[in-house]
Amino acid sequence: LVCQHPQNPVVSWMLVKAMVGLLRNLSVNLDSHFGMRECGLVTGLFLLLYATQYEIIKRSVSPTSASHPTFSTVVQSVRLEEIVEGICGALHMLAKDHATRSYLALLKAPAMNIAPNIQPGSSGLAIFVELLHSPHESIQRAAA
Repeated sequence: LVCQHPQNPVVSWMLVKAMVGLLRNLSVNLDSHFGMRECGLVTGLFLLLYATQYEIIKRSVSPTSASHPTFSTVVQSVRLEEIVEGICGALHMLAKDHATRSYLALLKAPAMNIAPNIQPGSSGLAIFVELLHSPHESIQRAAA
């Protein structure tokens, strides 16, 4: 589920939120970092971060949101901002490991239009700079 390609629709955001919470809790233990990286979970979280942020941006510029602006993006009773916070927390904990940090630095941005200065194939870590400018204070804290 976490390793799903960002272009494929997510089946259940509630399940995604639960999985992100589980992975965040697993990432607290340094012994699990190698396994998470080798199983592709680091890449999966990275891609899910882009996909979730893309969904937030897409829903915040939709015609229905223009007439009824909201501070949070709720889909299937789940605040997508909470998923972004959880992913950022997990990636920050995983980045304590030098090998994982190096691996994250090599990842490239997927082909998703999140921000004008994040081009597909550019450094994937640029999303954290974008998240620092998010209108959601909780996302700013998580990205810092």
